[in-house]
Amino acid sequence: MQALWQGLREIFSEVDGIFEATRRQFPQEVRCRPGCTDCCHALFDLSLAEAFILHREFRRLPRKVRREVWRRLEKYERKWSQKAPEIITPFILSTMRIRCPFLGDDKRCVLYEVRPVTCRLYGIPVALGEETFVCGLSGFEPGRKYPAVLFHKVQECLARLSDKLAPQGGRLRISLGNAIRGVFPGVHLLTE
Repeated sequence: MQALWQGLREIFSEVDGIFEATRRQFPQEVRCRPGCTDCCHALFDLSLAEAFILHREFRRLPRKVRREVWRRLEKYERKWSQKAPEIITPFILSTMRIRCPFLGDDKRCVLYEVRPVTCRLYGIPVALGEETFVCGLSGFEPGRKYPAVLFHKVQECLARLSDKLAPQGGRLRISLGNAIRGVFPGVHLLTE
């Protein structure tokens, strides 16, 4: 388990470094600040490694906080079931907005230190396939060229780490709800 956490820490540190370098290069465009929660309403899935750590840290939260997260998860899943499109693409997901269950009423993430890479990269340009996505509140101008994080490269690092947790673990994507529940369909974990 320590190796998993160390591997994630290294990935998180690299991603955070890229974010900060982009913020220094484009200070007017990167508008992330405490209290802004746009990224906390974006929809995404998780690598097995991220899901496993989120679940572990969720279980360590105080009971009252866990109950609040469960309550918000029920709302999240109810809204998802009402809005879920037939075809899901990164672009379609980027247009949907549902509050993350980990976003507290104080507008802070209750698991900020172990937040997934999607959350860590949200305010800067991220390339997914042929398209580049960026926070709608940022100052990055449409049509202008900016350096973008190649998200498939980040996912490859997470996949290698996830493969250490379970056979073919790097191919799995886990929903936020299943991460909270600790439900990893089809997975027999190699470690506990």
